Amino acid sequence: MLKMTVKMVVSLLLLLSFLFADEKKEFIFATGYENSSWFSASDSLAKLLTEKLKPEYGYTFKAVPTTGSIENIELMREKKADFATLQGLYALMASVGDGIYKNHKQTHIRTAFYLWPNVENFTLRKDLAKTGNILDVKNVYGKSFALGPDDDDFRKSGEIILSSLGIDYKKFFIPQVGYAQSADSFLKGEALGMNTPSYPPAFVVSKIFTQRAGQVELLGFKESQLKAINTKYELWKPFYVKSGTYEGQKKDIMTISQPTLFVVSDEISDKVVYLMLKTIYENLETLHKMNPELKEIYHKKIIEVPPVNFHKGSMKYYKENGVKFRFPDASVYKFFG
Repeated sequence: MLKMTVKMVVSLLLLLSFLFADEKKEFIFATGYENSSWFSASDSLAKLLTEKLKPEYGYTFKAVPTTGSIENIELMREKKADFATLQGLYALMASVGDGIYKNHKQTHIRTAFYLWPNVENFTLRKDLAKTGNILDVKNVYGKSFALGPDDDDFRKSGEIILSSLGIDYKKFFIPQVGYAQSADSFLKGEALGMNTPSYPPAFVVSKIFTQRAGQVELLGFKESQLKAINTKYELWKPFYVKSGTYEGQKKDIMTISQPTLFVVSDEISDKVVYLMLKTIYENLETLHKMNPELKEIYHKKIIEVPPVNFHKGSMKYYKENGVKFRFPDASVYKFFG
């Protein structure tokens, strides 16, 4: 009987050593351009989580700069990144195998939590913004409009928005410049307008408003235009950029936004994701001081169900803390049957 007990103990120890020997301890966040809000926010999260979770659990987190959603999804697919910042549009298309991911469905993506609304900032030289509406971009046909390079994520979302409104983006000359370089192109007079999505105040938009005060217009949208944009993917919502957000902006402007998601591979354990959320929400004051861009992360009683399912670790944390979930009246859910 004693021999069997010893064998059982040895077997149990071997089993435990097998289970925990390869427990993942180092985690990579795929983010955005190094001077973008996606990178700075993820970097702040990585530093806080490492500081709080390394002593007890040995977990470390590192944010790495990327070109955005498209590269981030590829890095997750290749298992070179465990978490990523994604536009809701790309998270959805990848998860259901639609758009550029047709026949390349990425079933491993789960939502960890919401970051903030990704606001569409279509800006135009003021003398071309005759009405202040998005349709004014047609005044740039045959000229240069910085919509993003061919392989960039904000390029694709911009194309979907413009096409939905009958705006033929192929009639623009689109310089192959990145996010930050769009502002430089505008300031040099090379591009007459640009779209640089980000939560306001977006640094690239602030840059052109400051250096070209009175010569720049942030374009608005109508409710009817928002409805047209949401025909296929009902992701975008109204977003009001308050007057004074940018230098010389004298009135509130209704633009549109889609969700920015912090996603995780379904291979990451429930324990890790749960501890991440617990740490973040228990240290909100510190986090907001580290990076004011993260102020959109706060205690909420009701959270809208994201276009990509929550990770089980996230659901566990939210349910334990009494958070309720609301399904939006959105056609996006037709993809899930």
